[in-house]
Amino acid sequence: MTSTLRFILVLVFPTIFFIFQASAKESLTFEKRATSINTKNEHSSQSLTLYSPQGMIPDHVIQQFTNETGIEIVQREYNPHIIPSHSGINASSIDVAILPYSFYPKKNSLPQYFAPIEQHKLTHRQDFKPELHIGLLDAYSQYSVPLLIEGMGIATDANMLPSSLVDSWSDLLDSQWSGQLLFPNDSQIMVSIALIELGYPINNPSKIQIQYAQEWLEALASNTAFLADRNPELHFLSGRVSIGLLTNAQAFEVNQDGGNIEVVWPSEGALLDIYALSMLQHTTKHDQAYQLINYLTDRQTQLALTRHTGLTPNLDSIDIENDTISLIPDEAIEDGQFLLTYPNSRLNYEHSFQLVKSRLHLRGQ
Repeated sequence: MTSTLRFILVLVFPTIFFIFQASAKESLTFEKRATSINTKNEHSSQSLTLYSPQGMIPDHVIQQFTNETGIEIVQREYNPHIIPSHSGINASSIDVAILPYSFYPKKNSLPQYFAPIEQHKLTHRQDFKPELHIGLLDAYSQYSVPLLIEGMGIATDANMLPSSLVDSWSDLLDSQWSGQLLFPNDSQIMVSIALIELGYPINNPSKIQIQYAQEWLEALASNTAFLADRNPELHFLSGRVSIGLLTNAQAFEVNQDGGNIEVVWPSEGALLDIYALSMLQHTTKHDQAYQLINYLTDRQTQLALTRHTGLTPNLDSIDIENDTISLIPDEAIEDGQFLLTYPNSRLNYEHSFQLVKSRLHLRGQ
């Protein structure tokens, strides 16, 4: 699993989603890796192009799908944390995309980009997590199928600190952590966490709520060791910090490399995002697309993807005996808040966080 499965950098967001706003003739500039799995099956003329986060769907999972169905998959991968390269991707060639909900357009724009999901064609929908069946996500569920869940919590190095020392976001304000905490240098994450701790919505909050969040972050700043520009998990591995914020995917990477990270899901609610499958509006390959969606949401495939990424599957009652994986508990999903798309809020978050960093002389490392 690469280090690219991260929450969004706010300034990169418009570029990533632009792929679905381009005309069929436009050549888009994204980092690209195309994996074509060939087969001699009699149905090999069938093919499907999948647009997915880098490193999320391993080749052996794609190969197994091709072996079972005869459908060839061309996988084109993107890295949302790297400025687009000069490789071109033709938007009209993409049939199915895996995107985090925080990358999706606003709710009223979804029909412009994605084909509606016919729920009766989803083989495993009865096993999907009921915690995701909430009004906030209803519009998204009409045009997507949740695949994997990413969550950010409080990570501790269990070799140095017991995780029982923290239970909530507010515990990070304790003076015992003075100069010790690792935070991502990401305005959306930091302002959202402050909003959650204060009991406010993270999507489209009011200006006064953002102001209170800014004040909370200023109070937190004295406990900050440094802000990580990229790969915060490496600071745990190097021993520079023993407590900070990590996603379940980042904690998994540390543990895969010999670390001993435990993630606490704060009592006020975790910060969550969902990687979901959507069919592009222009695709005519609906039958093949549903086969792929049902394959990727099958219990065995979900287990394989979780063991590969450290993300939490969208299936109820899955047990994974793997100490390196921090599955998000159902109650943490139920109590958490999901990152969605509100461009004006993103700009306000960026402005507020920049003010905090400027006033307190905080810099990313």
